[in-house]
Amino acid sequence: MNIRIDRLMDDLAAINAIGRLEGGGNRRRALSPEDMEGRALLLDRMQAAGLETRVDAAGNVFGRLESDHGVNDGTQPAVLIGSHIDTIERGGRFDGVLGVFGALECLRTIGESGVARKKPIEVVAFTDEEERFIGFLGSYALVGSVGYDDIKDCVDHNGTRLYDAMQRAGLDPHRIADAAVDPADYCAFLELHIEQGSVLEREGKIIGVVDGVKGNFRWGVTITGQTDHAGAPLTGRKDAFSAFHDVAARMIAFRNKHGDDDSTLTIGRVLMEPNIETAQPGRVEFSVDFRSSSVGFLRRADSTLSSVLQELTENGGYTVDRHQILVEDPVEFDRGIRPAIERSAEKRGYPWRAMPSGAGHDAQVIGRHIPSAMIFVPSVDGRSHCPEEFTRTPDIEAGVNVLLDTALSLAIGEGT
Repeated sequence: MNIRIDRLMDDLAAINAIGRLEGGGNRRRALSPEDMEGRALLLDRMQAAGLETRVDAAGNVFGRLESDHGVNDGTQPAVLIGSHIDTIERGGRFDGVLGVFGALECLRTIGESGVARKKPIEVVAFTDEEERFIGFLGSYALVGSVGYDDIKDCVDHNGTRLYDAMQRAGLDPHRIADAAVDPADYCAFLELHIEQGSVLEREGKIIGVVDGVKGNFRWGVTITGQTDHAGAPLTGRKDAFSAFHDVAARMIAFRNKHGDDDSTLTIGRVLMEPNIETAQPGRVEFSVDFRSSSVGFLRRADSTLSSVLQELTENGGYTVDRHQILVEDPVEFDRGIRPAIERSAEKRGYPWRAMPSGAGHDAQVIGRHIPSAMIFVPSVDGRSHCPEEFTRTPDIEAGVNVLLDTALSLAIGEGT
C-alpha cells in the first residue's frame, strides 16, 4: 500500500499559498487570520476524505477515521498522528505541515484500501507549536498541563493577548482545560517531521528513527546599566552590552567545557537600547537557549547562568532580571513503536538511522503521557525555519509511506 504523492503535494501547495510572503517564506502565526484560513482548508480536506472532524477547546483540529466496524468492539484506543500548521514569522514550506497533511494522506489511503482495522486513527493539527504565545499550547492542553490561569496574561511580542486571539478564533479561553483527554483514549502518537539539521542528508539516509528529544532550558534575561555618551571614559561605565558580552562569553565557555557534541547553546534574540552609534547601551534583553540529552547538564547550565548574573548584580552594579521561558527535560520515545518504523524502512529499502532531535516538537509533550514516536526525513543542506527550507519529493513520499505503515500496524493491533 502506498500513499498518493501527487495528492499530498497538491495539499502542501494549497496550505503554502496561505500566508505566503514576498521574497519567500510563509507566515501563519498561531490564531492569526492566516492560521485560521489554513485550519479551514484542513477541515475542508478532512471532511472531503470522509473523516469525522472536530475542534477542541484549545483550537486543536482533529479528523477521525473509525476502525473497521466488522472488527472493532468499541473499546479500542485510537492511534493519533499529526503535527502543526502554524509557522514562525518567516517560516518554510514543510515544518509541521508535512506531518499534518502527510497524516491526512495516510488516513485517505487507509480508508480507500478497505483494510480491516481494530483501532480508530486520528489526524491532529496542534495549536501554537511555534510559540507565538505559549509553545506547545495545543499539546499541553491535550494532556491537561495548561488551564485558564496559565494563559490569561499571555501576550505575543507585539502585545497581542492570547485571550483576545482565542476569542477572535471562536474559542472560549475560560474553557481551555476542556481540551484535556484521558491518555487511555490513545494507544500511540506518531509525528512525521523534517529533520531540521543535516545529519540524514550528510550520511545518505532517507529515514530518521527519532529515539528522543533533547531537553530544552530557555531563559529571557534583561541587563540594565546606564546609557551615556560613547566618548565617556571607561572608568565607571555601566555599559549593558559589555555586561551582556561577558555573560555570553562565560556561558559559551561553560558549554565548551561541560557539554558533549550534542549539547548546544544559542543566544538567538538580542535587543539593545538606545541602539545608536554614539551611546553606550543602557539596557540589553536577550535569550539563552541550552539543549541536551543530559538533564544534569541542563540543570548545571541553569545554576551557572544564575551565578554569573548574580555576580553582575553584586560586583558590577547592574540590575538583572531573569525569567524562565521553557523547561523541558529530555524525552525518550517509546521503544515498542520504534521497531515498527525500522521494519517499514527496511522493507521498503529506505536507508535509515536512529537519532535524537535537537528541536522541540509536540511529540515530546505528548510522549510523557502517551506512547510516542517520531519519523524524520532529510532537509536539503539542513535548512529549516527559513524560506530556503526544502525537502525533496521522493523523501517526502518515503517518509509518509513509513508513517502509513507504522500507523496501520498499530491500528490493526501489531504493537502498542
